[in-house]
Amino acid sequence: TCTRWAVVTTIFAPTAATKAVDQWGPNWYLLVIADKAGPDAAEYPLERGIYVSVEVQQSLAKASPLIAALPWNHFGIKNVGYLIAALHGAEVVWDFDDDNVLNAAKAAGPLAWVLNSESGIIPAARKCRGPGAAFNPYPSMGATESPCWPRGFPLQDIKSEAASELACGHSAASIEANVTSKVAVLQALAGHDPDVDAIYRLTQPLPLYFNFEPEKILLVSRRTLSPYNAQATLHFKAGLFAMLLPVTVHGR
Repeated sequence: TCTRWAVVTTIFAPTAATKAVDQWGPNWYLLVIADKAGPDAAEYPLERGIYVSVEVQQSLAKASPLIAALPWNHFGIKNVGYLIAALHGAEVVWDFDDDNVLNAAKAAGPLAWVLNSESGIIPAARKCRGPGAAFNPYPSMGATESPCWPRGFPLQDIKSEAASELACGHSAASIEANVTSKVAVLQALAGHDPDVDAIYRLTQPLPLYFNFEPEKILLVSRRTLSPYNAQATLHFKAGLFAMLLPVTVHGR
């Protein structure tokens, strides 16, 4: 068993991102979930990781209705990795894409960065918009273009200042002390080509960067809806139940 896992799916040979995670040390296990268009296990050497080949997945599918229901050539094949990690004692899962590399400030891994973050948590919430309101974190994180919004954000709220407004009155110190036990999901942003929707890509400038202090964390309050993705995301134990990726919709 292991409490810290990293999960990625790929159809390519080892990338800079997967090689870096494979070097995080003895406290982490990397799961690389193969797809039919990807390399064979012999072509994917790992030091501290496990390459879950197509053949292994086909064997697992005989005992798991969930794995048997997953389509090939689909991003949802990542669900195999989530399930393996959970069944082997995962308390933290780093969910990432094979082309997303942590910057130098976080090269030791996302958990080390979070635990070493001193007074770095900035509370964020919508003001007076009621439970279930959407929050757009991009403006608060120093996006270099405006307007900008994450994939999945309600289009009617794109120009709403209230949808991206920071709230005050929270104690950052008390939040920070419980970040790994009270926070379920921590999303890292991707510079240059972040997760934006097709409308943004067709109408707004790219590349897009974020001028946000690298040691800071923006905390979204309870009862607030904010999109996140599976590109560079740290899931704590409280959020493992929500990792299931849908497979009945298009991968994009």
